[in-house]
Amino acid sequence: MFSIQLREFLLFHVGISELFVKKNVRPSFTMIHNWAEDMMVPPRSVARVEEGGLFLNNCICMKPAGSLQMYPTSHLLKQDAVARSYTIIVDIPGLPPESKVEIDRAIEESDKDTM
Repeated sequence: MFSIQLREFLLFHVGISELFVKKNVRPSFTMIHNWAEDMMVPPRSVARVEEGGLFLNNCICMKPAGSLQMYPTSHLLKQDAVARSYTIIVDIPGLPPESKVEIDRAIEESDKDTM
């Protein structure tokens, strides 16, 4: 999955977040970052959203890293579970254009309580 060699970067940050949203709970999860240009950042987050739950996932990147690869994933366990994912990346004039950014997301539906 990583298309960049690790040795290209001096700094490496891995953030792993597991979130469990219980029945009828409506939390928001917000990350605000200001990365160094020589940083490699492959954060991973996954949420399990139960019946009536609403999960908001927000990522704000004020300064791009050398490499940023995000793939937040939400598992919806019932038909009325909801997940929303928002990403904002600020482009700062004068920064080198070499930043490599890969952003995707997945929201998977399941009508099973055993997930």
